[in-house]
Amino acid sequence: MKNKITTKNFGILNSINKIMKKSLLLFILASFSLVNAQTIESTYEKPLSPLELLQPIKIQTFEEGSLGPFTNGPLASIFSTNNDSPEAITTPTVPGQVEIDKTVEPVAGYTNLWEVTLRIEGMDGAINSDIVLTMDRSGSMNSDDRLVKAKVAAIEFVNTLLVTGSTTRIALVSFGGSSATVDETFLGVADKATLIIAINNLNASGQTPTQAGMRQAEALLSASTADLKSIVLLSDGVPTFSYALTASGYSPDDFLIPYPARGAQQTSALAPESAYNYSSNVGGNGTMWWRYENNSGSSNDKYYNHGNSARAEAGFAKNDGYVVYTIAFEAPQDGIDVLADMASPFKDYIATGATGELNAIFQVIAGSLLNAVQFASVSDPMGQGFTVLGTAQNIVATQGTVLYDSNNNTIDWDIGTLVQSIPLPGDQAVKFAELKYEIFITEDILTAPNVNGLYPTNGNATLSYTDINGNIIQPTPFPVPTVDPVIVTIEKTFLDSSGQIINDPDFIFSVGFSGMFNGDIELNSTDVLVIANEVSAAYMFTETGVTENGTPGLLSEYDITYEVDGVTGNTFQFFPNSPDQALMVTNKICTLNIDCPTTFTASAQCIAPDAATTQAELEALGVVFNSNCGTIVVSSNDVSNNNTCPEVITRTYTILDDLNGNGTQDTGENSTTCAQTITIDDTILPVLTGTAYTDATVYESCSTDAQATVPAWTAANAI
Repeated sequence: MKNKITTKNFGILNSINKIMKKSLLLFILASFSLVNAQTIESTYEKPLSPLELLQPIKIQTFEEGSLGPFTNGPLASIFSTNNDSPEAITTPTVPGQVEIDKTVEPVAGYTNLWEVTLRIEGMDGAINSDIVLTMDRSGSMNSDDRLVKAKVAAIEFVNTLLVTGSTTRIALVSFGGSSATVDETFLGVADKATLIIAINNLNASGQTPTQAGMRQAEALLSASTADLKSIVLLSDGVPTFSYALTASGYSPDDFLIPYPARGAQQTSALAPESAYNYSSNVGGNGTMWWRYENNSGSSNDKYYNHGNSARAEAGFAKNDGYVVYTIAFEAPQDGIDVLADMASPFKDYIATGATGELNAIFQVIAGSLLNAVQFASVSDPMGQGFTVLGTAQNIVATQGTVLYDSNNNTIDWDIGTLVQSIPLPGDQAVKFAELKYEIFITEDILTAPNVNGLYPTNGNATLSYTDINGNIIQPTPFPVPTVDPVIVTIEKTFLDSSGQIINDPDFIFSVGFSGMFNGDIELNSTDVLVIANEVSAAYMFTETGVTENGTPGLLSEYDITYEVDGVTGNTFQFFPNSPDQALMVTNKICTLNIDCPTTFTASAQCIAPDAATTQAELEALGVVFNSNCGTIVVSSNDVSNNNTCPEVITRTYTILDDLNGNGTQDTGENSTTCAQTITIDDTILPVLTGTAYTDATVYESCSTDAQATVPAWTAANAI
């Protein structure tokens, strides 16, 4: 099938970019595809804040009504001035359901050029969700109005999730001093105002009992029957209180690990839940470590590490199936590290305090609590014999970032959370992301696997993502489309003057194709190349140049022949429905080879004939030209034996195969000689004309040997 190959029809995305007045801007709202703090740190020299990622990115500016470099050519079909969303499809139909698809279509007007489309769709959930918003209200939250900012972001978070028709409920826990409190139990949309009042009533004082806040959130969720249970914990500092490890006969000594900074020992995060005495607090010195035994500075000092206790408590929550989000809000590095370890995979965030940043993070979390596809990424390797047209800049995605590894011929698409919606009846919506790029064939297509001439355009492309329940989904394969390329090969045969094949890669021959936008093809005697992609048309191919070790040579030094599928000719059809074809260009090194007659006799009044000056005149004299490549230039030289009738003249012709047409012999041009012996001997009796006369003896003017008796002439026999 050459016109359209598709594995599933999801419809075509009508637009990627929107032509705006005076400019074309592509804005990426990165808040919907934020990378967690750890991932950002491993990717960039410094973490990007959510606010930085929120900034619109201006890709390129074009004049009104223009598509810039994409106005014409194969990439123009990707862009459209229509910004309508694609129509909703019948699938997915169940909240949380995810569908993926991959199609390939030929680019109109071109042969061996296809547009590949990857599409991901997910239906966001109306599943029951209970969330415990757990907020730090320690004294440090008064600094820089952190608690004020946190309240604003938290209220926006509540307003985003608690909307008409929502089954989500949110509870509020706060921690400060040495304990945590339940400020509001789970409330839905009907009681949203009560929850907002509770948030506004929070006041900051005391220290930071992070473990207590996590413990209280767990207790609330333990009685929840929701499908999805989540904890969103915000803190600006390090934990300074924790629970004593004295329950069930345990001692903190049972869980000690080295504390290198002080040359001492500290409690680890490995204590079981049963070891904690949740009615007894330890700490209060304003730091993350609290010494519980021995004098300060001795080698056997023992400390509670409140951060490790918070890590352990978060581990208990995650083991119970709760999803834990953490936000480090203007926190020191120790606090950032603790909160990152507490979070579920890819659920930790860093807020530096920039305007709007914390709100953006809360909105990302709000979206992730409902989204069917989160933290999505695609790895898309090309199939053997196919490669991407252009660079990563020519790959168009509706969201996220795209990297193209030309060495491995693979596209990596970091999508994030699906953000573009296709409205559906009711409160449900399908969100989608789409990637488009163009491919063409390479020489590797000649050895690529195929089934009845259909070649897979890609390898095993996969989607990895986190689903609506917070589960990390193993890579899911996309369909593998196939196409039927038009395989036109061009091969060079290089022969010496005797017709023997020469395999010398130092000789590079250029072959031009009339009207092809890709220009000349360069190949040597060992190459078999393919016509990759071109405008669909009929083409003529001719050799345009040759170099040896980089030095230009003369094509006139070769006898050049062209074949298409073994038949002499240099034109072929290149359309999507054309058959596969084999083009051959043969170069045979030129030689000047003639057959030269050795004698020529002239007997016309003892006068030597004029010397030949052209190839045609030489051929008239009997010279046979077996092979030559250029224009024949003829010169001659006569040498006489100085006799008369007969006189013998040796005439030597110098015959030049003039390749560059300058009339003189240059390097690489062949010449030969042809010597002819010309004998001049007048053996024809004279014929007299005129009036009658008596008998007489007439002598030939140049010799007494030739004589005749002429009878008397009369008027009757006069000529």
